[in-house]
Amino acid sequence: MKTMKERKANARNLLTKIDTRMTRAKFALAGAAFGASAGTVHAEGDAGAASSLIEKILDTIVGVLGWAGVALLVIGVFQTILAFRNGDNNPDAMANGVKSIIVGALLAGFKFIFWGMIKSAMMG
Repeated sequence: MKTMKERKANARNLLTKIDTRMTRAKFALAGAAFGASAGTVHAEGDAGAASSLIEKILDTIVGVLGWAGVALLVIGVFQTILAFRNGDNNPDAMANGVKSIIVGALLAGFKFIFWGMIKSAMMG
């Protein structure tokens, strides 16, 4: 049976791994956006190509937001579980965990809930 210190160390290691992966995802997004914008677009005859490029970039950003939301959701669940398991009646820790869950759920569901309406309004 693991001690409380071992459980906290395991939770800390997990959060560090998640943070590292989030950092890698940010760099991947920046690279994808830079790579997608590397093509030259002329406004005279290629208005459709510019619109398509913008649509691809926005789809990539919204996709990464969804995965960031999933990661934040997982972190929030772990924060809430640890706040309840510690039993020290720390309402701030519990509130932070619940906030992370709510924000993560909103970010993860953004693509399915709002993105279709926004995209149709923008790209019309």
